[in-house]
Amino acid sequence: MLKKLVDGKRVALIGPSPHLKNSNNGTFIDSFDTVIRINELGVSDSLIDDYGSKTNVAFLTLTEQSLPVYKKMIKELDLNSLNLVVHPRDKLNFNPYEKTYSKKSSFEYFNELNLDIDLYQVEKPSFEERCEYFSCFPTTGGLAIYEILQHNFAELYISGFSFYTTKYKYNTPRIIFEQQNPFVDQKHNIRKPGHNIDKEVKIINQLLSSHSNKNITYDRLFKNIILNKYHYYQARKFLIHKINLDNFKNEIKLLIRRIKK
Repeated sequence: MLKKLVDGKRVALIGPSPHLKNSNNGTFIDSFDTVIRINELGVSDSLIDDYGSKTNVAFLTLTEQSLPVYKKMIKELDLNSLNLVVHPRDKLNFNPYEKTYSKKSSFEYFNELNLDIDLYQVEKPSFEERCEYFSCFPTTGGLAIYEILQHNFAELYISGFSFYTTKYKYNTPRIIFEQQNPFVDQKHNIRKPGHNIDKEVKIINQLLSSHSNKNITYDRLFKNIILNKYHYYQARKFLIHKINLDNFKNEIKLLIRRIKK
């Protein structure tokens, strides 16, 4: 099913980064044959002008922790264009670094969403092999980029990825959805992410730089982070994670927690 939606198509791969706000890029994104989103089943009405309205494929991390967010999205978003959900991790969410598994399979979690569409479980190469390729536990966005690059698309546009170099992780409506998740309480990027983004940035650079299909374009931030010199990403990351008032407040909170322990 994914092959049918990507091969020979003009594809837009869109992340939820807040830097697309006020971009007025929605019409351009909707002009693509297939629009793929990361951990989003659709787009809030207030974001359509900037992020587009269409979602044909959703790459989702199907875990117990993520289900409350997706269930809220299903209730509130227009899913009429959605054709396929892709789970790019191991079907039991095996973590090769921590040697842990989920209580249920990706198929069981997907069934809890009661969506009348197909689920595509990425199995080859195995998730463990892809972790070895990235030399880390990759993000859903990184896995989506890797997977789409294995297909024979006619054109690919990548946008909406900031690699944790914006103040907030997501656009405002997505943050509101994320607040439905009882397992996660942070909405900003000042704390260290649970992924090795430094390694992921380098691997995605290698993937795109060596890809045989050169008909790939990007938004400006993605291009600056991935395809420009590595110091641009490092400088942005330093500014967001260290040089701001929110970070100083965060460090004080963490200090107080350590003292209380």
